Amino acid sequence: MKYFDEIPLSVAIHPSGLNMAIAFADRIKLMSVLQDDFVTYGDIPVRSCSFVKFSHGGQYLAAVVGPTILVYDTFSCGTLCTFRGHTNKIKSIVWMNFDNKIMSVGVDGIVHYWNIFSIVPTRPEQFNHSVPFLCGSTMQDGSRAFVVTTEKILKEFSFVKSVDPVTGIEGKIREPHDVPINRMVSHVLVNEAKNLAILAATEGHGAQYVTETNGFLGALVCFNIQPQLDSNYEVYPLHSTPITAICLSHDGSTVITGDLNGCLIVTDITESNVIPTNAAHPLTVGVPMISGTNNNGPMTATW
Repeated sequence: MKYFDEIPLSVAIHPSGLNMAIAFADRIKLMSVLQDDFVTYGDIPVRSCSFVKFSHGGQYLAAVVGPTILVYDTFSCGTLCTFRGHTNKIKSIVWMNFDNKIMSVGVDGIVHYWNIFSIVPTRPEQFNHSVPFLCGSTMQDGSRAFVVTTEKILKEFSFVKSVDPVTGIEGKIREPHDVPINRMVSHVLVNEAKNLAILAATEGHGAQYVTETNGFLGALVCFNIQPQLDSNYEVYPLHSTPITAICLSHDGSTVITGDLNGCLIVTDITESNVIPTNAAHPLTVGVPMISGTNNNGPMTATW
């Protein structure tokens, strides 16, 4: 255990598990994780960083400061690039395939796709929307994005043209698909290994929410996303306080959530052919179940 004189604003763990980045009010510290201590090996002077995130390979670190994204080299701590384009606070960022692009979602209702290897700074690929976004995520190839609006609607955007499997002829880009979820959401994860979109719901109102979540304030809301976003979803209560952090393991088999009380819950996703995809799953206290689909049939997750 390590105590700091300052309050950490955000923490990111290196994919190797041997290093971590901690954002404070006036700096980001890069630290080595030892058996019984954390040792600082790098210091990046940046103020008011709201959150940090390592790339898949761990060689880059993205830091969000208001509407700006700063990308650093993990080992030299040097600045690689700076992305400016949002007009309001950034709520979510996602590293994409090969760590060559970053997707960002802003309160301003804009989704940006940034190319970190572009020699000449250019305006990124983007999607504008009139309603502010709360958070979002994307497929690793950037073909689809899933964002949640302040109107409590989950939106699926497609950025590639559909292809007829018989003729091979390209069609039109699919229109955005909206699914009302009737609850506020703080985080969105896309689990491509399990074909699931996993949302962290932070609050709800009305008798329906209390009934669905058994009075819990923090719950996971899960959607099947293949071949497209399913309009049906399932709600699984987890925390007695709002979920403030969520992450997915590299193989998509584990989801870890944390809440305001400092409680961590680890969810293991396993294959199962017992429960149909859209069945009403019985929930046991402490052992909820999540269903999804993949090429091998239905699956469940238990924790």
